[in-house]
Amino acid sequence: MDETLEPLRGDLRIYQKRQGFRFGLDAVLLAAHAGPRPGEAVCDLCTGSGVVPLLLADSPADSLCGLELQQDYADMAARSVALCGLSGRIDIRQGDLRHIGAHYPAGAFRLVTVNPPYRRAGAGLLSGRTDVDVARAELTCTLEQVCAAAAHLLPEGGRLVLVHRPERLADLFSALRAEGLEPKRLRFVQKTAGAAPSLLLLQARRGGAAGLSVCAPLLLEDADGRQSDELRRIYKGEQVWN
Repeated sequence: MDETLEPLRGDLRIYQKRQGFRFGLDAVLLAAHAGPRPGEAVCDLCTGSGVVPLLLADSPADSLCGLELQQDYADMAARSVALCGLSGRIDIRQGDLRHIGAHYPAGAFRLVTVNPPYRRAGAGLLSGRTDVDVARAELTCTLEQVCAAAAHLLPEGGRLVLVHRPERLADLFSALRAEGLEPKRLRFVQKTAGAAPSLLLLQARRGGAAGLSVCAPLLLEDADGRQSDELRRIYKGEQVWN
């Protein structure tokens, strides 16, 4: 079988593809900045292996869902959830976010998270593995369609938290505002204080008033080239935004 079973955090374990798409630091940072509040229902779009719902399992959220387009990844995520004894807390579904209304009613979630494909279709080379390319490039959904799906799921005041690449920031603002999602918090991720950012974390609010807070960057390494204290705390499960 083209899978490995790997430790995640604490007693959590997760199935991953040996050769296919595997989650990375961006998913861990997304979970750390999600900030679920007590009683909230949370939906993770493009959930892949289900890593974000699994990392949020011990949060105060009332319920957690993950929607994944690719059937084999959805099945794998559901098996990880079952293995961790979380089937009563995390619901994994296979489905296409372009038809989000077929899977969830409007306004069903107070918080939506997503680690979407970063590249526009046609930008850059493809790997030749369909599952990897679907996860990395906008082959089956665009940024605009991701934002439209999130807007459907959120009531007024609901929050979307996503991770993306800095070069798509202008596209992000445009797509979010077109769906009534106002950017509220922005944080860049940098290897060191002097390095250019490699990722960004963004929180948007449905129907929110204009006004963006730019947070201090997340540094992955300290001045000595060692893993930063904040990144170590994130790996241990610290929530950054709430």
